[in-house]
Amino acid sequence: NNTAGGTNSLALNTTGNTNNAFGKSTLAMNTSGSNNNALGNGALGFNTTGNTNNAVGSSALNKNTTGGDNNAFGTFALLNNTSGQQNSAIGSVALFSNTTGANNSAFGTLALRDNTIGQQNSAFGQNSLRQNTTGSGNIGVGVNAGQNLTTGDSNIAIGHVGVAGDTLTTRIGSAQTRTFIVGITGNDLSATGTAVVVNPDGQLGTGALLQGPQGEPGPMGPSGPAGNDGAV
Repeated sequence: NNTAGGTNSLALNTTGNTNNAFGKSTLAMNTSGSNNNALGNGALGFNTTGNTNNAVGSSALNKNTTGGDNNAFGTFALLNNTSGQQNSAIGSVALFSNTTGANNSAFGTLALRDNTIGQQNSAFGQNSLRQNTTGSGNIGVGVNAGQNLTTGDSNIAIGHVGVAGDTLTTRIGSAQTRTFIVGITGNDLSATGTAVVVNPDGQLGTGALLQGPQGEPGPMGPSGPAGNDGAV
């Protein structure tokens, strides 16, 4: 139940079933892997026992041997993957360096390009999370989003390039000068809530409101009664 079209496609297949190979050396080394689809020269060329992989594009998933449930669409997508499982790469060179990393999603040219063993990363946009190597659980949304992240875990970068070494950090936006978030105005939590403060770098945090000198505006609000300037 195998279909092959191209020089050396499925050349060494022995017990593998329901494979489709179209292009020179597609699934050439496959022996017992089943339910694989390869379209493009060298696609899944070194696969031996991996199952349920889809590779469309020249050299897509070329070095995969035992990895399964991977999807690669684009030239060199997931090219170096060997045993990584359940990865999706859509775009040229997406997840190019991945070897054993699993459950990664890369959409866009060069997305997650340098990832090797990082897991459960999601990159949406050209160059998103490009330099991530071993970091896991990161999310990058937008062109170049999180491209500076390297080994940190559980970062979220939306429209921001990120900072090398970040871990457990969320960065949103890059050049914006105003922020509007619905659902805040009109919800009075002053009785039980904690004040939110912003440092000069734009980082949000919580802390007590500071009092300004008498007659001067406090740091968190307009002038108030003497001794309570800035209180809300």
